[in-house]
This record gives sequence, C-alpha cells and structure tokens, in this order.
Amino acid sequence: MSYDIDIHYDENHSKSLPKDEIKKFLQNRFQPMSEDATGLSYWPEPDQQIQFYLGHGDEEKDFINNISICVPYPCFERLGDKVFDVCFIIAEHLGWQVFDNQLGKYIKREDKEIIKDTSAKSLNLFHSLSGQLAKQSSFSKHFKKRLITTKLVIPLAMFLLGCCLISMLDISVKKQVLMVILIVLSVIVFLPVYLLAKRLFLKRNK
Repeated sequence: MSYDIDIHYDENHSKSLPKDEIKKFLQNRFQPMSEDATGLSYWPEPDQQIQFYLGHGDEEKDFINNISICVPYPCFERLGDKVFDVCFIIAEHLGWQVFDNQLGKYIKREDKEIIKDTSAKSLNLFHSLSGQLAKQSSFSKHFKKRLITTKLVIPLAMFLLGCCLISMLDISVKKQVLMVILIVLSVIVFLPVYLLAKRLFLKRNK
C-alpha cells in the first residue's frame, strides 16, 4: 500500500515534456537517486523511498505527460511533509499541478490543513488494515499448525478405534485380521482425500 500523487498539466494530460529533460531534472534535484526498469526512486533517507513513474501517451514515448509518485505507507509516515515538498518542487519547475489521489482533487502549497488531515486519515486507514491483516495471518498460522497436528492423529485414532471394536466382537481370528486389513485400507484411502481437502483450504486462505 502506498500514498499516491500524480503531477501533470491538467486532468486531460494535455501537455507533454521531453522525457530526458524531466529525468535529468529529477536526478539532479533529488539525490541519492536510483533507477530500475519500472522508474526512478529517491532515497531522502537510507531506508525511506519515494518512487517516480514517468507516464506517456501511446505515441509519445519520448515525451512525458504525467509523473506518478508512490510512497509506501511506512515511508510516508516517517517522511511526512517532505513528500509534498518534493511534489510541489517538481510541479512548480514544470508548470504543472499536483493531484492527490487520496483526496481526489488538486492541491496547492497553501492547503496545509487539508493535506495534514488527508495524510492522517490515510495513515489511520493503513494501520487499521495492517492490524486486520496481522490478525488474519495469526489465525491462519494457528489453523495450519492444528491441521498438521491432526494429519496423523485422525488416521491413527481411526485405526485404534477400529482395532478395539474388532477385539470386542465374537469372531474368529481370521475374520479379525481381515477387518484390520480393511481398516488399514480405509485409512490409506482417507489420507489422500484429507490432504487434498487441507491443501485446497489453505490455498483459499493464503
């Protein structure tokens, strides 16, 4: 999950600028900067990342009409106002606008209270979702352990119960042996079915 901001000329992305020009500005203005196949990453602190994705029209691969900025929430929580400072520096340099995707509208430097309120709400939502995911993960791990435990317990219990019942019957030893064999075969058949059901359940709850 990330805090997402777009920088462009207008909602129709009607103005483009040379890609090399924008990259050069970003790399000179924000250091240290790294680059990979997906885009650029600014590291204001060693473990804090601001990602830049340069967007273009289908026929304008050498020109950029939108810059998407994505900041993972753990980084956003620590960087705070620095994220918006970066956005406004870029927008002012290019003559473009800053669009806050969480707020759903364009923002300006003077909108400090709106920005602060939106940031706080987004972080609260992130912590709430993270807490729910942690609880689900904990339940899933606990359930997996119980399934593993019952993997051998259930077949063994079935076998022992069957043997006890057979010993109580007034039948010949030969028939008792045959019945034990039948129980063993039943357990062998049951195990693959049980393991398949467990695998399907765990796959649905990953």
